[in-house]
Amino acid sequence: MNLFFSVLVPPPVQLTLERQLNKSILIGWNPPPEAPPGSIESYHVYVNGLLKTTVRATERTRALVEGVDSTKLHRISVRSVTPNRRTSRDAACTMVIGKDSPLGPTSVKATSITSTSAVISWLPSNSNFQHTVCVNNVEVRTVKPGVYRHTITGLSPNTTYRVTIRAKNLRAPQFDEKASKNQDRLSTTIEFRTLPKGEC
Repeated sequence: MNLFFSVLVPPPVQLTLERQLNKSILIGWNPPPEAPPGSIESYHVYVNGLLKTTVRATERTRALVEGVDSTKLHRISVRSVTPNRRTSRDAACTMVIGKDSPLGPTSVKATSITSTSAVISWLPSNSNFQHTVCVNNVEVRTVKPGVYRHTITGLSPNTTYRVTIRAKNLRAPQFDEKASKNQDRLSTTIEFRTLPKGEC
């Protein structure tokens, strides 16, 4: 059974942890709002990259997943699967759960670097979070939940840039986004250098 990632496959939305027990979790999600009827056949639920269960698109969008130890960190992802076996990407519908789970994004990287632009991508700790993209400490864009990449343009050639991706609009009421120690937990920073002028 070959599966192919496709950015064209709309991901599930609003992944939620409904209940966490000692060795299992109950999760729920909503179907992609922009998916035409019949375009999604099923949903695959992954824990740490391993397929744990399949839920048909005609069933309730919930899953009880066994073998998830609440004392350890786990990445939960749900993919939409089309009838021709294409799937949405993990980063579009994902969350990290467990004791002391991170809030900020991980795996931040710059790709497709030219003399004036770069694509920044990341793996959200929770795809329900918005993310702010800052270049050299200047906020350039806030992307909506489920978005995990942004193209930065208008850069100068042969220049080092510092890019920070910060999770924001967290719904946890006890969490102060502005407290400096929490800023570190919400953010990940990388540096990259643009190409000299005339190089692609």
